[in-house]
Amino acid sequence: MESPGHGHGHGQDAESGIIFEQRLYKSLTLILKNVSDYLHLLEENVTFFNYHRVTSHQFTSNGSDDMPNSNGIGPNTFWFILQVFLLSGIVRILNRYFTKSSLVQQGTEVIFTWTIVILSLPLTILPLVTLLFWRALLSVFLRIRYNGVVVLMNPFDSVWSFENPHSTSTCIGLYVIKGDGDLGRIRQLLNTRVLEKEDENGDRIYDRFRWSIVNIFGFMCWRKKTPGYDLNSHIRHFEGKLIGPDAVWTEYDLFRELGELHDISLNRNGKSPWEILIIPKFRTEVAKESMENHYAIAFRIHHSIADGISMGHILHSCIGDEPFIFSVDPTSPLKISKFTVAISYIIAFLMLPQITLRNLFFLEKNSFHTEKILTGPKTFSWSRPIRLDTVKELKCQTNTSVFAVLLSCLTGSIRNLYEKHGQNVPDVIHACPPVAILPYPDRKPRNRFSIVLYPLATGKADPVERVNAVFKASKKLASSPEVLSNYYIVYILGLFPFVLLKFFAPLAHATLTFSNIPGPTGKVAVFNGDELTEIGAWIPIKNRIGIGMALFSYSDKLRVTFIGDKACLPNTDDVELLRDYFETEIVELSKVFHIKKENIFI
Repeated sequence: MESPGHGHGHGQDAESGIIFEQRLYKSLTLILKNVSDYLHLLEENVTFFNYHRVTSHQFTSNGSDDMPNSNGIGPNTFWFILQVFLLSGIVRILNRYFTKSSLVQQGTEVIFTWTIVILSLPLTILPLVTLLFWRALLSVFLRIRYNGVVVLMNPFDSVWSFENPHSTSTCIGLYVIKGDGDLGRIRQLLNTRVLEKEDENGDRIYDRFRWSIVNIFGFMCWRKKTPGYDLNSHIRHFEGKLIGPDAVWTEYDLFRELGELHDISLNRNGKSPWEILIIPKFRTEVAKESMENHYAIAFRIHHSIADGISMGHILHSCIGDEPFIFSVDPTSPLKISKFTVAISYIIAFLMLPQITLRNLFFLEKNSFHTEKILTGPKTFSWSRPIRLDTVKELKCQTNTSVFAVLLSCLTGSIRNLYEKHGQNVPDVIHACPPVAILPYPDRKPRNRFSIVLYPLATGKADPVERVNAVFKASKKLASSPEVLSNYYIVYILGLFPFVLLKFFAPLAHATLTFSNIPGPTGKVAVFNGDELTEIGAWIPIKNRIGIGMALFSYSDKLRVTFIGDKACLPNTDDVELLRDYFETEIVELSKVFHIKKENIFI
């Protein structure tokens, strides 16, 4: 799995940068006004400060005039910070239009944003200390009151706990399996292999599947013993609203039923938020003429329990009869030194204020991303199976990566949909994908991710130019501290109480989200010998992000999945068009390198 990257386009990206600076400087004007008022207050109290200066000389050896004010910053220190602040701003402006040095630009931005942090400490330090104190106090209360049964959520779990009626945190994994889908047998095997599976210390590895989400004094918590836990209510037949119980389900039937179900939160009725829905008779479009029996499993799970990588671990260590080899194993150690890792985290911390301000002031508007919160309903689809060897050949021909090839085709499909709607095609739109922080320490369920703003060059009509632009953005992100800085930001957000999560969540501004999930390199047998034939995964779309795409490889092929909300894709066939345009883009890119269409799809 190649990590997605961050880069800057020209047209809309440059405009976004200007808008960011305008908003930032408007905010700084307000800060400077407050600074002016603050200094005026100092002047009015000069006698007070002079008295303390005289007193300070009696107790200090250097006779410093830099006495602290009531906020802990002395006047001279304050003036020095302010001068650094203004000087870095001036240098930044001059560099932008004259020297144009990226190193100077980066350095002045770091200094500029850190001075904002220091100047705002009197306003922020007390709320932060109060928050941490309250969480510590609540943790002690929970330990005494519930004897360890209820615990505060890990911050990375907590950020997914907030949901609206049409913005749920539901992840979906679809497994199409050759065989007879006997409900009793599947229940028994899942109970043994997943729910009762223990580690070397005798602890249940997947004990989270017995937990439920509760709100205690405004903070999201895990209840480790869910009252009335019933395995049969979690693993059951998929009782569709629109299709009879004995019918053979098609892809169309399944996606329509998932759309009906998706806006209903799994976190309800005090239950553990997951379910496995079994379709005893199922046919994909590829195998619809087959006489062999197939069944399907739709694994619906709340993102607070586990991320996409952890769901792959469940297939690897539990559902599969034998562990398999991942295309990229998330638990494999990174081939870099601990010193390099440490330096990366330090740089990410230094860049934290700059990246936080950019995220805060970033605003994207286009016809597929508006100010509206999602309204539902959702539409599901997936591509035809694509030969992995063909994608690898395109990677070699373009001298890029598998990820860049696929993402450039997804970008092209968005471009085509703009044109279909008669809309102006923006030069650049942005995606907000989750990025796994590797390596994972083990295969237990967890959330271990960051997020990034990823530019997609929709303005490039030529498929080769587009794949090169996407690859360039990927390389830039791979060397950027943004992933690790945003990792800190996600953690900090997860510390907040529910009401603040509810406030900050809609501020995410990007047109779409996507995920790249590593899968098995070979065929997998499940449930004592049944052959797994197809895999797909759908990621949550929430708040104002109404388009989601995911890549999941399996053996010698891969599927690309699509989900859309009516608020962003108003036409009933928009998601299907995205899928069709994606497949067209792969064909067009293949034509450039003389790859035949029959060698693309299975």
